[in-house]
Amino acid sequence: MSTSPNTDHLVRRAFSRTVTGLPDDLLIDRVFLCLSLRDILRLRQVCKLFSELTRTPRLWKQILRSVKFALPPLPPIGPYSFANLGSIEIERLIVCSLTLDANWRSEKPIISKGSVHAIDAHHEVLSMKLLPGGQYMIALVHDAKEKSYALMLFVMGHEIFNARRIANWSVETKPYHIEAKYMPHKGEMGIMIAYVRCEAMYKERRVALLNAIISEGFDETKTVWPFPVRHEVVVLHSSLKFLHAEDTTSGSGSVERAELVKTMPPPFRRIAVLHSPQPLGVLDMAEIDGNAQLFFAKGDCEIIQKDLVTRRTSKLSMNLRRYDYQPYALRAIRVLPAQHEILVVRTARWDRTSGGLLSMEMYVLPDKGPSPMQSTPFVEPTSIRLHEVKDGTFGDVGISGYNTPSSYDGSVLSPLYQHTAPPPLTVYAVVEGQHRIVHCRINSLRIPRIRPDCPIDWDAESNPSVRPRHGHRWPLSVEETKHIFDISLAKVHEQACSLLQDQRIRILPGATRALLVGTAYDDPTTEASAVKLYSFTNAWPDQNVEEGGHLRWRFDKERRKVIEAQRAWVDAVYGVRDRPIALLDVGDNLRESFEKGLVTIAWDEWSGRVCAVSRADPQKVYAFECAHASDNRNDKTSAADA
Repeated sequence: MSTSPNTDHLVRRAFSRTVTGLPDDLLIDRVFLCLSLRDILRLRQVCKLFSELTRTPRLWKQILRSVKFALPPLPPIGPYSFANLGSIEIERLIVCSLTLDANWRSEKPIISKGSVHAIDAHHEVLSMKLLPGGQYMIALVHDAKEKSYALMLFVMGHEIFNARRIANWSVETKPYHIEAKYMPHKGEMGIMIAYVRCEAMYKERRVALLNAIISEGFDETKTVWPFPVRHEVVVLHSSLKFLHAEDTTSGSGSVERAELVKTMPPPFRRIAVLHSPQPLGVLDMAEIDGNAQLFFAKGDCEIIQKDLVTRRTSKLSMNLRRYDYQPYALRAIRVLPAQHEILVVRTARWDRTSGGLLSMEMYVLPDKGPSPMQSTPFVEPTSIRLHEVKDGTFGDVGISGYNTPSSYDGSVLSPLYQHTAPPPLTVYAVVEGQHRIVHCRINSLRIPRIRPDCPIDWDAESNPSVRPRHGHRWPLSVEETKHIFDISLAKVHEQACSLLQDQRIRILPGATRALLVGTAYDDPTTEASAVKLYSFTNAWPDQNVEEGGHLRWRFDKERRKVIEAQRAWVDAVYGVRDRPIALLDVGDNLRESFEKGLVTIAWDEWSGRVCAVSRADPQKVYAFECAHASDNRNDKTSAADA
């Protein structure tokens, strides 16, 4: 049936009256759920009724159940459970995840307009660490007058203050190798913080050490002291219940807050201190079998594991992989609790030329091994991947974070992603002076939970006419499988980019999104000034997923198809570039603030939040977003207007 132009407006008016006349329950449960997310956001511009209905928690909780793509992590406690989340939080979570990935892979990635906030720390900020999801930030600050240091905990995205300091921990000497994760301690979910510091063994020498650490350009791990010193690892824990209560109560002088503080434990509890006369290296923490575990490097060939509940300590001794490369340096570690293994990344120089070696090794955890005091033989890796470069040496090295689901997780994301594939692990390394990035993406593989004694021919096993030989019925249910990371299937890529020329590159790693910080080569300080920020994304297909990975399973194939369909519209709007590196446009205001460089910078790939401290004002933290909100009317790149 066709209509003339003169009657078109009458047809539209009649249709509008018909739809708005439907019951609200029918619109929410049937009509709106048949629309794409983009159409639901655009419905708000039609009429007041649609604007109200598209903001109801009932609608967004149903949308949340249908979302298959990864969402930013939430603090793993009850207030962020499915029953307690509101429509605004769910909508922001979904839209930010969509727009962040599309913006990061676009030709011209930019920061979200109106997202820039300046946070006054009232002290000189030396380094920062963002928790997964970007809700909390740890800042190491220095008070020059008092000659003291402190770790400050900020809640980000505060409704009134944008960011608010809610806890503080004083430290006598400067901490380094700071790590922070959501982890439980004796059943209490919280934020676990670990750091290394150095102090003189004798009290009369501690003032001299304190003054030396304050001096410019101090390197704690390489300094040779004229007096005995000791290194220690300190582990702190802060309850998320306390932090959430601090965040949601009114001002510091209110009666409500005063009564609450009386019933709450101190914000930080020191749960472990380990001493060593040798310098200590990189740290990692993980929850294994319900217990919090600490891992740290001791030298370049040893890793110590400490159970923070049972207090058991074990040691892993590693051998050199290639004796023609000397010396070895342990650069990064990442614990994989689900498979009881640890990924170790070491670099070495070729003793004849300037060539370099990148060694990625997987070891079984030493959780039942000998104590650190015992002499132990070297342990062979379960798998290894070596990569050589002949024309340079390796600079900055990093591994993406691994957010293992906790058995105490009370957030909404725990049941939603119970059987889905975890994000990949990505190893990054910079080839100094060659404007090249080496990266190795290790995707997860889905395998039977009960491993067979003989290898499985998956092509034969996937054929229904062939009887399975591994003792299981076919197909296996999702509950009968698990995920592992196998580095032997991963491929190593080298990416050269002219944008990185004549710069020293620092990597803030991510599973699929990394932030690169370009610094001037002639900067003499240890914290090199930042000149440019770059978006890095993996432009190659997931080869090891296709060759032997989880996409052989019907559950994963169907999920990927749904994800591609759900992301199609926003990817089409932003466009996807065909190269992995692009300049991140931070806007004129931030560019002017960063003219003299940066003291430090932190990045959370899940939320797209960046925190940076300018050398022009080292007491001020600039926080900004790379994801675009759906309700930002002044931003043309918002999801509603895309």
